[in-house]
Amino acid sequence: MTAGSGRTRCRTRLRLGTGVLVIAASMVGGVVAGPALGRAIEWSGIRTVPVLLGVVSALCLTATLWLTRTTRPTTSM
Repeated sequence: MTAGSGRTRCRTRLRLGTGVLVIAASMVGGVVAGPALGRAIEWSGIRTVPVLLGVVSALCLTATLWLTRTTRPTTSM
């Protein structure tokens, strides 16, 4: 057993765990996003639709960038 093998296992678990979280979030998001966005539009008014959609897009982009950084394999020199 080498010194780095524990870290490798931890990263592998993180990648597998992240994949499970992505699938679960997409399933929940598919059910919840539509009604939640509709409720937010009703509550805030029709004129805020572009802002609300921009916020949702920014959140998705942030999550994508975080997942990309978290699951990117590290390179050793």
